[in-house]
Amino acid sequence: LLSIYRVDGTVAISVGGIEIGQGINTKVCQVAAHVLGIPLVYIQVKTSNNLISPNDPFTASSCTTDSVCFAVRKCCEEINSRLTPLRESLGPDVTWPVLTQAAYEAKINLNATYMLLESISYKTLAKV
Repeated sequence: LLSIYRVDGTVAISVGGIEIGQGINTKVCQVAAHVLGIPLVYIQVKTSNNLISPNDPFTASSCTTDSVCFAVRKCCEEINSRLTPLRESLGPDVTWPVLTQAAYEAKINLNATYMLLESISYKTLAKV
């Protein structure tokens, strides 16, 4: 689940993987910041919760990190597709907080989810 708070532009992300020293939270932040085109300071990873992602498999190996980052990328791409028309109308110098507030006022959904249902393959994950 990826949620953007309209007032300050904070991007809160909750994923089905657990941080156990493999750097999953750092990688999730980096992917989100890169795809959204915003500084890392706006990204926060929230604790995993089975209410948010009840059907995720266990966390093991780098495959979890890769699949979670793929899902985050898909969420960010969805958000970008919603924000692009507004971003273009506001101009290239619009700040992220101004854009997110304008999106809220335009009734643009600032939440996105993605669940990786296909079998995981390195071809799929190479797209991350």
